[in-house]
Amino acid sequence: MSSYQLEDAVGSPKFAILLGLASEHLDRHGSFDAYAAAKSRIFMAQDEDGVLVYDQDTEANRRLVAGAPGRTFGFSVADEAATSFIRDGEIVSRTSRSAGPEAAAILRVDEIPLLGTGNLRNVLAATTMALLLDVPAADIRAAVMDFRALPHRIEFVGERGGVRYYDDSIATIPEAAINAIDALGTDVATLIAGGYDRGIDFEAFGAYLAGRPHVRTLILFDPSGIRIDEALRRHLGAGDRRTIFHVTTMEEAAALARTHTLPGRICLMSPASASFGTFEDYRDRGRQFRERLGLG
Repeated sequence: MSSYQLEDAVGSPKFAILLGLASEHLDRHGSFDAYAAAKSRIFMAQDEDGVLVYDQDTEANRRLVAGAPGRTFGFSVADEAATSFIRDGEIVSRTSRSAGPEAAAILRVDEIPLLGTGNLRNVLAATTMALLLDVPAADIRAAVMDFRALPHRIEFVGERGGVRYYDDSIATIPEAAINAIDALGTDVATLIAGGYDRGIDFEAFGAYLAGRPHVRTLILFDPSGIRIDEALRRHLGAGDRRTIFHVTTMEEAAALARTHTLPGRICLMSPASASFGTFEDYRDRGRQFRERLGLG
């Protein structure tokens, strides 16, 4: 459930999942604390029999969950003290009936057909909850391996002129864009980003991009594109030159991407910003990306 849906909620479901929190929708909630408080309504009205699965790698989550009235089960990509975590390339969990005091292996990370650490965290969350609901581990593994990502989520939309194009229009915050770049690796040479400015802090995103010299070309939609540009320039080292464009239409963006991305590399649209103003929504933004490239 979104923070918009939760801010007026008066009850909580018996079973709830809290994914990682990051600064989002500040234009509506006014502050991160208010946004987090809205999200916490997913579990704060549970009773002592309530079940909450949460991402314990997020500090904001750990603070919120400290006041949870029900039972809590954390998942982590690294902390083996969590209920579910990654060990030796496998998702393991202490919630499996066969686990006892030890953690039982559920599936290998390389069996997950989804890209990025963000999706790995989603699988950890779903796996943990499914085990708590007594779903057999074999059924969980089969379901994960058969799952296919929805459109606009690090979606490969085609290749043209030797360049691979990915649509990650759903990425409306910097953390999501970082996840996409990390998932696709050093072949990402061109990034299309920016859009509606909701007051999100782009400083860490600028530092991240500065530390990724393979992202040579940035095609930015304003107004948030201006702030991404400024944040990046503050962190660039002497002699580090990036090619940066500011555009107002997807047609411009697509033309620049075709011109400035070399064969064998990736052009990724992962905006780190909302779509409002220029596009109807993130779906329209993704559709225009594919169409202006002549890929759909």
